[in-house]
Amino acid sequence: MKHNVLNRVYVPRKFYPRGAQFEPVTDDTKHFIERIVIDEDPKTDLGSTERNDRSEAYTIQISKDGDTLIKIASPLGGLQALETLAQLFFAHSTQSAGSYTPYAPLSIRDSPVFEHRGLNLDISRNWISPEDVIRTIEAMAANKLNRLHVHASDAQSWPLEIPSLPDLAIKGAYSHAQIWRTEDLEAVQLHGTHHGVQVFVEIDLPGHTTSIGNAYPSLVTAKDMPWPEYALQPPSGQLRLNSSE
Repeated sequence: MKHNVLNRVYVPRKFYPRGAQFEPVTDDTKHFIERIVIDEDPKTDLGSTERNDRSEAYTIQISKDGDTLIKIASPLGGLQALETLAQLFFAHSTQSAGSYTPYAPLSIRDSPVFEHRGLNLDISRNWISPEDVIRTIEAMAANKLNRLHVHASDAQSWPLEIPSLPDLAIKGAYSHAQIWRTEDLEAVQLHGTHHGVQVFVEIDLPGHTTSIGNAYPSLVTAKDMPWPEYALQPPSGQLRLNSSE
């Protein structure tokens, strides 16, 4: 993971009274995690109600000597376990001392209460760059959210590049600088996969399609009509369902 234990720089001073000595000493008495064993068994019972091939359940055990064992039923559980493991560590205020956890020895058994834990982003009404969505996916993973709904088209703009219909984005986006290219969408999908977040892309049809009319006027009816009479929100326009084009 990009934001892993080794590059976290958060020193948790605000968790303790001012002046308290909360960090471990930096002498030779400290123990290290030298190896993490991940045991994946689709048949293991981790108390989850999900299908085992989609199970996000996991257990983590860390001994006082640093021996670490993670048990999972699927790779998704592994992603969740590693995210939790990383969150157990803090940066030491002495930079050369690296990271530490104050919680060992410990035993964690975790599984989701809700299978769907989602977030919706509207990239059509409001320009949201692929880089910002990737950053959002990382925040979702840190908080164990697992579904991202990307609302990719609406009456206001069509930012999504469709190679077979290039004018949709060229003429339908707010500007040429605010277009999601196919490689952008692929990068977001892959980033979600690598962080345990499923990315769903929605194309809104047949309503909310005025932006299509910027590229293909004959496909939209009631475009540029007074919206209080023809729509619930501006701008008015709907896909012309009886069009032969």
